[in-house]
Amino acid sequence: MPDQAIAGCAGDFLMQNIKKAVDNCVGTYGRIYWKDHLCQSVDGAPLAGQRVVPKMHSWVSAQNPSLVGRNFANAIKLRINAFPKTNSRLRRGRAGDRYCRAGCRCKETLNHILQNCARTHGKRIARHDHLVNSVKAHLEQKGSHVHSEPIFDTSMGKRKPDLIAIRQGSALVIDAQIVGESVDLTRAHRRKVRYYAENTNLVDGIRALYGVDTVRFYSITLNWRGVWSYESLSSLIEERIIPRSMISSLPTKVLVGGLASFGFFCKSTSCRTRV
Repeated sequence: MPDQAIAGCAGDFLMQNIKKAVDNCVGTYGRIYWKDHLCQSVDGAPLAGQRVVPKMHSWVSAQNPSLVGRNFANAIKLRINAFPKTNSRLRRGRAGDRYCRAGCRCKETLNHILQNCARTHGKRIARHDHLVNSVKAHLEQKGSHVHSEPIFDTSMGKRKPDLIAIRQGSALVIDAQIVGESVDLTRAHRRKVRYYAENTNLVDGIRALYGVDTVRFYSITLNWRGVWSYESLSSLIEERIIPRSMISSLPTKVLVGGLASFGFFCKSTSCRTRV
């Protein structure tokens, strides 16, 4: 029998073992276990990218004025795809109509509602603009001259990046995107950068319009769960386009925008005719 059990009473020994068991469940090892368990599940797989950017979801344990009470609880549900109010969730394998209530010819999933549904198109634009405006405000505060959505006619068609920031003789071309849960974030980031960087007419047009020698391209890439593309975030931090405080605040804005979209979807009655 252990020495501590002999020295103390049986109740003390029992409490020590209970405390040890609780620490194993909710302590460091417990957190690692449950994090891995979530990322290996179907609903948690899109969160796997958070491993390389551990501070992106620090809002979960830190105080945030924009996420209190019900909004905080709903943001947690949105992050892990736990909203039960979609037709696909409610059916749970049973027979019945699982198509979108807005008339879309797609199964009603949270990914569809937030990323593709016609009913939430306006809310998606508002979510995107909220993200871009936050970055624009920071750049202007730091002294950059920022131009919003300039349009360039090129041989490959019109190009309209979200922001062009002029700083120290260089033009920083920045475009934001919030992608679906099944999209590879690294590929999405690289595709977005190539979309602008490989257009020589665009590069020449920016140099001529703003009188700069150097043009660099960046993307702000997250999925609707609030998970960053590591390459996107690294380039933004390195160039000081965003501060480190935005590693967590921008994902929060994405989730708040997603909650607004889902709430609007549930309250709206607009419906398109299925073909």
